[in-house]
Amino acid sequence: MALRRNNQAFVSGLILIAGGILLLLHNMDVLDFEFSEIWPVIVAVIGAFFLISVRGKADKGMVFPGTMLLLAGLFFFFWQNGTIPRGMGSAWPVCVMIVGIAFIALYACERQVKGRVIPGVILLFIGGVFLVDNYVLLPWDPWDLIFKSWPLILVFIGVSMMLKEWRRRGERETAEGFPDSQP
Repeated sequence: MALRRNNQAFVSGLILIAGGILLLLHNMDVLDFEFSEIWPVIVAVIGAFFLISVRGKADKGMVFPGTMLLLAGLFFFFWQNGTIPRGMGSAWPVCVMIVGIAFIALYACERQVKGRVIPGVILLFIGGVFLVDNYVLLPWDPWDLIFKSWPLILVFIGVSMMLKEWRRRGERETAEGFPDSQP
């Protein structure tokens, strides 16, 4: 326990030292940058710190916000520096995909909670479809597909409920054991 606190204090200290040196160099006109240019890096570093702080802990709750902050910081850093084309109107699906990746990262850390991977995959798929549609015109309209096929959600929920009940019955029968077939 004390070792984890020491690691967190060490990482926190490194972040403060690096931030202080960067700000000092900026104030002395050695580095020229604006806060509007580096705020995504700060967000990404905070996310990385959350992810580092989870290492070795039983509670992995910080994986979700850590992943979101790290990926959002990186996305906005590259977007702001022109690596990703400007215009949030065409890049908004990336934000949906970031949330999906965060769900999958949380599932990867806590595999016993299987329900977390489903929203992650759904959000990744939806974000991916709209991202492709925004940059490469699809031969079909994703909105039209969503409005017409939303009843599939009801079908999916129904199948999921039936599978859960079927699994419970199988577990109950296994737990109770099978009666001997010999007289």
